[in-house]
Amino acid sequence: MSARHRTTIAAFLPEGSDELAGGGGAAPDAAAQAAAAEAATAKKAHDDLPQWARDSLKDANDQAAKARIRIKELEPLAAEAKTLKDAQLSETERTTKQRDDATARADAADHRVLVLEVASAKGLTPAQAKRLQGKTKEELEADADDLLANFAPPADGTKDATTLRRRPAETLRPGGGNTADAAEETDPIKLASKVQRRY
Repeated sequence: MSARHRTTIAAFLPEGSDELAGGGGAAPDAAAQAAAAEAATAKKAHDDLPQWARDSLKDANDQAAKARIRIKELEPLAAEAKTLKDAQLSETERTTKQRDDATARADAADHRVLVLEVASAKGLTPAQAKRLQGKTKEELEADADDLLANFAPPADGTKDATTLRRRPAETLRPGGGNTADAAEETDPIKLASKVQRRY
């Protein structure tokens, strides 16, 4: 304890009290003696104050002591409140992010539905529908019209370089070959004689 604190405390202790001497009856050292002398001076200065000033000073000291006790009681509650506020803020941020993500997904789904509606109305294939650009129905319809105008086959039936190439139609035949030939030879010996042998 510093000499200044001892002086302040000694001013309020009864005379002859050895509580500041340290160690209950042990011989006071030089610092303790200086503090005791300072306390006596402070007590004398305190006694020189008018009664209303001493009462005011005592009330102020009592209030300060109560405030310090109250602060010590409220410190854990303040720490707990801060922790709860931080947790609530984290929960709020998480909820806000989830809301924003859900809104973005809903907007994307609405746009996909709009694109498919326009593509279906204009007679576009799914591959062509993927290429539609625009945010509103009008923009998508204009883009679909442009796509059809640029990539539609010519109306006269002629083929040019801009005509989309399509896979040729396949002409499939039965896998058994000519059915008339198969009906003639059913004897296994005759069929085996037709097979060339390698020796």
